[in-house]
Order: sequence, then structure tokens, then C-alpha cells
Amino acid sequence: MKKKPMHVGQAEAWIQQEEARLAAKQQKVDEAIQAGRKPSEQLVAECDECRDKIRFKRMRLDVEQASLSNATLIVRGQRVEVISCAKKTAKVQIAESDTIKQVSLAEIQIWPSSQRNADDALNRHEANIVAAKVQYAGAYRSWAESVGAELREAKSILQDSGNDAFLSWCKNRFGWSKPYVYCVLAAARVLAVLRQQNYDLYGRLPENESQCRELARVDESQVAELWCRSCETADDRGCQITANLIKQVRESANDAVPFEPLDPGIDYEFDREGFLQSVQDGIDQCPDKFLPHVLSDLRSILVSRRIKSARDTS
Repeated sequence: MKKKPMHVGQAEAWIQQEEARLAAKQQKVDEAIQAGRKPSEQLVAECDECRDKIRFKRMRLDVEQASLSNATLIVRGQRVEVISCAKKTAKVQIAESDTIKQVSLAEIQIWPSSQRNADDALNRHEANIVAAKVQYAGAYRSWAESVGAELREAKSILQDSGNDAFLSWCKNRFGWSKPYVYCVLAAARVLAVLRQQNYDLYGRLPENESQCRELARVDESQVAELWCRSCETADDRGCQITANLIKQVRESANDAVPFEPLDPGIDYEFDREGFLQSVQDGIDQCPDKFLPHVLSDLRSILVSRRIKSARDTS
């Protein structure tokens, strides 16, 4: 590195301080959810911001230390040399080239240059996983997000040795079975998908292992929709969002009759007034479930279709 890196001790102290602040804020959010109240949007945003700061601070620390130890750094398949680091970005130079780029710290992959570096990294991930058990006691969501990230990094380090090496590491270090390891990784992916899509319905996200396990049974592209429908179903029934409820919603979606578009070559007849009345009744009975412009749009579509039909017959 050409620019002086962060002081390791100061960085670690800052991370510990921010993690304590995050734990205090997250506890308030969890207490509100458990009490059936909507958490403050500002408080939820502060938790996300704090979590984001910690993640990038760790990334910066790891990248700087890796650069100083001559580890191999990769960005989009190209080997790079780190020139300097900022809060969320780094200035890098492509190896054997004069090209200099500004990239996100999240894009930089660290490949240990020796087995000792790999062992040090695995020991660090192990320590973080052990610490998470105490730090996030009783808060499965936060624990799964933290541990899932550590497991992914450990798996990438051991990938050259095969998948069995990673599973053996989990078994020897934590006593975790193969199904449990994949369950944690799946939960972390589910939570990451919901956060990436900025999805936080009424300040709610999955809070336990069973909820995440059911959500993980669908494709990642369907996770947010399944969670949304589960939240709405729970609200309608006045009950908690349990794994069994998510399962019911998922199975009902699988049993639903798929939508079939109208064939433009066929003349369809239907009760226009009756159809519009049923839509209006739905709006009157459940105003919070319908958008006000739906009826107007439907009227415009049907009126234009009636005019076209009249012209065709004239």
C-alpha cells in the first residue's frame, strides 16, 4: 500500500464500540416487535446504517492487512494492488498495468498467499462466530446474518480443498452437522435477499430459524413475495407469523391456478357492470388492500374495449 493504513488496534476498538451501539439499538427494535408494536423507522434505519458501517470497516481492515502481508487481491478476476482505502471504496492498480480504478471494498477478494495466512483467517472467522453467540443471544436474525457471512468467507478459503473440508471444519470447531450448516447459510441468504430488495414490511423481517427455513424452500426471486403474503395473511388472521403459516401460504401459491392471458383472436363476452361492481365492492369492503386508481384504470380499459367493439360492428 502506498498510503498509511488504519491502526489495527484503533479500528478493532471502533468496531467493538459500534457493535455495542448496534446491539443496544437492535434490542429496542426486537422488544418493540415482540410487544406487537411497529418499530421506529428511524431506529430501524440507524440499525441498518450501523451494521453497514461495521461491515465496511471490517472489509477495509481486512483489505489493508492483506495488502501489507502480500496476499493476492482479486477484483473481477484481475489481480490488483491496493493504493489506498476510503470508507467504502479503494483505489487499486491492475497488476502489470498502469490502469487505476476506484472500486467498492466489497468487490475485492482476498486470496491468502500462504497456508499460515489461511489459518489466521480461519481462526479469525472462528473467533467471530463464537463471539456472535454471546453478542446476539436471543436475536436469531442478527446472529444468522453475522455467522452466515463468516461461514461464507471460511468456505471460500477452504474451497480448493473441497466441500468436505469446510464441513469438517464446522464439525470440528463448532460441532455443527451438515444440515445445520446449510440451514444457517440458507437463513443468511434469505435475510440478505430481503435486505437487498430494501424489503422491511412494517419494520418486520424473519426472526427465527423456522421462518427462514420455510422461506428458503422457494427460489430467491420468490422470497420477498412469500414473506409479504405471509405478513399480510398473519395481519388478516390476527396471528403470529409462524413457520406453519408460511408453509400454508407457500402451498396455497403452488396450488393456485396459473394465469392464462386472453387470446386476442377470440371474442370474449362478460358481464361488464357485474365485474366493475365486484371490484367496487372489494374496494368498499377492504380499502386498505386496493389502490384507489385500480377502478379508474379498469373503467378506462373496458370503455375503450366497448368503443372498439362498436366501431367494428358499424
